[in-house]
Amino acid sequence: MRTAKLAGHDLHLDEDRWKFVAAVLPGVILTALHATMLDLPKADIIDAMDSDHYRIYWIIGSYLFGAATGMAMTGFWSGRLGLYGCYFSALLLFVVAGGSCGLVNDTLQMVPLRLLSGYGTGLVISAAMVLIWHQFPTDHELAMAVYGIGLYLGALMGSALGGFLVHFMSWRSLFLIIFPLGGLVLLLGCQIPLRFTRPSAAPKPFDPMGFLLFEGWVLTMMVVVVMGQYWGWFCSPFFACWFMAFSVVFAGFVLWGVLARNPLINLKHLSVRNFGLGLAVKALFAVNLYLLVGFLSNYMINLRGYQWWQGALVFLPGFVGMLSTMLMGAHWGRDCNRRTRMFAGMAAMAIMTGYMAVHVDLYWSKIQLAIAFVLWAAGAGFVVGPAMLTIFYGLESSRLADAAGVFNIMRTLPAFAIGALLLAVMAQSTDFHFDRLRLDITYNRPTVSETYERMENHFAERGSHPAAGKKQARVLMARWVHANANALAFRTTLGYLALIPAVGALLVLFLQPPKAVLKETAG
Repeated sequence: MRTAKLAGHDLHLDEDRWKFVAAVLPGVILTALHATMLDLPKADIIDAMDSDHYRIYWIIGSYLFGAATGMAMTGFWSGRLGLYGCYFSALLLFVVAGGSCGLVNDTLQMVPLRLLSGYGTGLVISAAMVLIWHQFPTDHELAMAVYGIGLYLGALMGSALGGFLVHFMSWRSLFLIIFPLGGLVLLLGCQIPLRFTRPSAAPKPFDPMGFLLFEGWVLTMMVVVVMGQYWGWFCSPFFACWFMAFSVVFAGFVLWGVLARNPLINLKHLSVRNFGLGLAVKALFAVNLYLLVGFLSNYMINLRGYQWWQGALVFLPGFVGMLSTMLMGAHWGRDCNRRTRMFAGMAAMAIMTGYMAVHVDLYWSKIQLAIAFVLWAAGAGFVVGPAMLTIFYGLESSRLADAAGVFNIMRTLPAFAIGALLLAVMAQSTDFHFDRLRLDITYNRPTVSETYERMENHFAERGSHPAAGKKQARVLMARWVHANANALAFRTTLGYLALIPAVGALLVLFLQPPKAVLKETAG
């Protein structure tokens, strides 16, 4: 037995449990990193695969579809292989399939590999959550902080790492790097004692109807949110058919999850007040986190022209800020102030997202953006531990694997759906602002004419022919208008994104105190 201090706690863990935590957490970090690595280099992959904005969703969507399926199957596989057997097998699948994506040259060739790697990812992160939960029986909030360090901080740095790899190597390195890193994580996993790998004595039976309804819901949801703008939303018969199918399948999935005896996804857990509200808060938290990181990466790299390392340096203080507040919450947090910490964290995320929405333009300082981001990340760090503890607090051990799958589904699918809708909003907002700026130019023709003349003189002084100078001036003005339209669209989109954690902060007010939760779950 060894005594160690983590986040101010004296932890009495034997050697086996130290090895266990050290083996499981790197797997969570690896899958979380890879999940966001493709955010920035998406354009490079589109070009390399000879694809386009919509066909690239075959790659993105297959990964998400596989991950959602893996999350849903966590309870089934953990009952047969044991939690760690499920984790280790899924990690092996992720490493082999994910790394092999770097060896193919076509979108259709990559789709099945992405599907399998996503399936492994879903099982890894869900099984790992329950495994880490069991290693801290007297301090579950610290367990969730440890898990959150691997999951959310890994995701936070995934975009920057993906940019680095593509800039210095190629898009293939995003996948090929999984082989050496995954091999190291697998070697760590081999050190786990066999007594942690025992399967359940009464494994959960497979639910074919629940599986088909769940797969149908995820598939139709992805088609609706991705292709809606392309088809024209409710103006298109294609969209209307898919939306009707989505509505019917989703209703069937919900009814089956509530009424069936042993459904694949047990929605009866939602009757526990804090479980349902906690899931909603955590879903809103994840939506804001993943989408803000993605939008800011796009803003810095594609609009402002930052180098990859500059974008990474802007994110780095946020990484430190989130880690600091997560550990502070694990050290000083108590059940009595859990709701207060969650409310303050969600409110800080909403305020700082709104602040960034107001200040985003073509000239915003990197330092000011980094300060705003670190304040946002500090607020996010206060939410991670207490929100996850709120969801699982009071649940029986036999229900944790299923609940972990539901938790991770609600963490990923809403972020994907709302992200796709906000991208459509951003595209329409860009067009709106571009047309408005063109009208401003028309109404202010004397000022614009003077600007054109100055630009033409600028190019002429540098040796351009007068006709070429006029073309160059017009191209420069068009680029400026497009860039400003994009910046204004970022403002609009981030403004909508700020509303999401604000709603989460309001939901926190309706959570019950821990003693009431124990009475409800016992009853």
